[in-house]
Amino acid sequence: MEKIKINDLFKISTLSAPQYSPDGQQLLYVENKISKNADKYISSIHLYDLQREVDTTLVDNQSQNFEPKWLKLGKSFYFLSNHLGSTQVFQYDLIENKVSQLTEVNQNEHLVDFEIAPNEKFFITICQESSIDESRQMAYITSKLFYQSNGRGLIAENGKENTVYVNYLGTDKKIKLCKCYVGYGLRKAVSISPDSRSIFVERLLHPNDDLKTDTGVFEYRLSKDLGSVLSKKLFTKASLGIFGETTFSDDLRYIGVLGNSLAYRTSNQIKLYVYDTKKNFFIDLLKENDIQVTDFCVTDFQQKNTNSQLRWDKITKSFIFTVSQEENVCLYSANPRTLEVRQLTKFDGHIQDFDIRPGKNEAILVISTPALPTALWQIDLSDTEKIQLEVPATVANSNFEFANYYRYEFRHPDGGRIPCLLVLPANYTKDRKIPLIVNIHGGPYAMHGYTFNHEVQVMASAGFAILLINPRGSVGYGQHHLNGVVGKYGEKDYEDIMIATKEVIKSCEFIDKNNLLVTGGSYGGFMTNWIVTQTNIFKKAVTQRSMSNFVSMFGTSDIGASFFSEENSGSDILHPQKLWEKSPLAHVRGVRTPMLIIQSDHDLRCPIEQAEQWYTALKYHHVPVKFIRIFNENHELSRSGTPSRRAFRLEQIMECFTKRNYFSF
Repeated sequence: MEKIKINDLFKISTLSAPQYSPDGQQLLYVENKISKNADKYISSIHLYDLQREVDTTLVDNQSQNFEPKWLKLGKSFYFLSNHLGSTQVFQYDLIENKVSQLTEVNQNEHLVDFEIAPNEKFFITICQESSIDESRQMAYITSKLFYQSNGRGLIAENGKENTVYVNYLGTDKKIKLCKCYVGYGLRKAVSISPDSRSIFVERLLHPNDDLKTDTGVFEYRLSKDLGSVLSKKLFTKASLGIFGETTFSDDLRYIGVLGNSLAYRTSNQIKLYVYDTKKNFFIDLLKENDIQVTDFCVTDFQQKNTNSQLRWDKITKSFIFTVSQEENVCLYSANPRTLEVRQLTKFDGHIQDFDIRPGKNEAILVISTPALPTALWQIDLSDTEKIQLEVPATVANSNFEFANYYRYEFRHPDGGRIPCLLVLPANYTKDRKIPLIVNIHGGPYAMHGYTFNHEVQVMASAGFAILLINPRGSVGYGQHHLNGVVGKYGEKDYEDIMIATKEVIKSCEFIDKNNLLVTGGSYGGFMTNWIVTQTNIFKKAVTQRSMSNFVSMFGTSDIGASFFSEENSGSDILHPQKLWEKSPLAHVRGVRTPMLIIQSDHDLRCPIEQAEQWYTALKYHHVPVKFIRIFNENHELSRSGTPSRRAFRLEQIMECFTKRNYFSF
């Protein structure tokens, strides 16, 4: 068995987007890999015969081929591919083994998603306006508050929302339907009703108000010939909140949406609402369940999960959906007729994608656990008995030695929960001291869980223990736990982290209390900065894509004006005192811990100026510090950045933590 190393980033593949054939006998899925030679992400589409247990690679051209969707006869499917340069929709004919291109998206747009009408007379494409090419422009002029976007750069005047097109099969006809927007935590902006007469679209409710990102679902009713729009209405009715991922019962009586009706805030839990078309009202199916719907689990190894997180099961007449709960992402069901809500899966793991099998009470899951980077599990929804499909990716990943996860939970003096996972190297024996890395997640509305995380596995393979804490503000422990950080950065969340660290040291005598290290990215980077202003117990710290000055970030981040107004209980640039008090930079005088700063120069979420200010302040204060400025990457470097730069980033973190004289020049 091999220990996991940094370059295994290029060996381990992941699975995504499983799709049962209409008869339930075959399965399409995507295998995602990273090409070291080409320094890029590639994905192939596979067909798995469930009866013969045979796996066949259908589309593999060293590019990205993803999001397969069956046509109703099961003889062909559509998919997205960028093998000709730009992403387009293609059709794969299984009878003739032939691929044909269906779209020709112009160079001013980028195709990001699509949906097929059930009657197959049209399909929807969703396109994002291309970013401004600065090399071809003399200047950029805007009158919008939000004029840039992480991962995109400067955006066109109306580029915040994507555009929805209706494409008619067999003709060149294509109409622009409307704009769309995907809310935080959701995946799919557009759904088509089973009768193909209505298109449901998630849109901004106040598109002309830059400070509001509330969304609702609009219904566009088509004419009988489907050639024009007869009417448009706000289906979800609420004037605030977030709603999307519309899903239908097969008889069209029930229409489910994910979201909530509170004024938009990323800390608000996503729920399931169902509209009863017979009784003409909405049901809050999770009114009595304090849970967070959809996937908020932290991982650096997840690509191309494109299925909706809400599905309809014809057998049980229930909605099936993912829930982030207590370090796991599991499946729940909710029956709109009986109002019964059930947790279907109770094993430790991270369900990243799923599909419901036609004609059977079964589902296919893309699952990840700390010891299983990726797998396809077919489960019986009545008893969740599972069968692992022996697909090539899972077999190839079985040769590694994985770290062990142990759950701990502590209490804050105020009664608040402090759940955490302690990760130890494989085959570790407790007869020797081991250094501890406290690894803090971003968000803060996210969750460390039982999933494969390459970075954590590399750290464990190098002989470190890793403490993954879910302090207040984390997802998975109810709304009260989430609210504990709103307007209170660096308060009880900081105390939770310090309590967990001290209690783990006390509980585990093999932890070397003289060799404590800390790291984190985004909110985790803020917290790393904040921690070293408050305590000197850590020997070294690595802060990544971090925040140091909320006052300047209010004006430079792509979400600064809205995010800090939400996160700091109304404090804004007109009342900057609280923003400054919560900024690590205001407390830099207390820092003694040697620090490595890693920031990407194209990060527009936590801009490079945040790292520049922090670095300058530490140097001025004579703190041992190094600054690594990574070129041509954005806020997503650790998850989907250029592979070679992802590896370089992790190499630098590990060198800092392992090299005794790292800060010597």
